[in-house]
Amino acid sequence: MLGFGLDFAALATRDGLVGLDRLFLERLAAEPDLHRRLLAARAAPDALDAKAEGELVVALGPPLEGFVAALFGIEAELDAITAETAAL
Repeated sequence: MLGFGLDFAALATRDGLVGLDRLFLERLAAEPDLHRRLLAARAAPDALDAKAEGELVVALGPPLEGFVAALFGIEAELDAITAETAAL
C-alpha cells in the first residue's frame, strides 16, 4: 500500500494518475503562488518562455519531492538525506 490510500495498481491507470495529480494539487495549495503558477502553465503551456518554464520546474522540485516521499513512505529517509546535504 502506498501513501494517500493508494496502491501500485492505481499508478497504472489513467484514473489513478488523475487522482494522484489531484492529491498533489491539493497539497500544493498550501503554497498559493506556486499552485497558481502551475495551474496557469497547464492552462497555457505555450505562454511560458524557456526561462519561466525552468524556474517553475525548479520551484516545484521541493513540494514534489515531499509528495513523492509521502506517497512511498520514505519521509524519514528524505529527511536524513536533507540533513546530510545541509551538513555539507
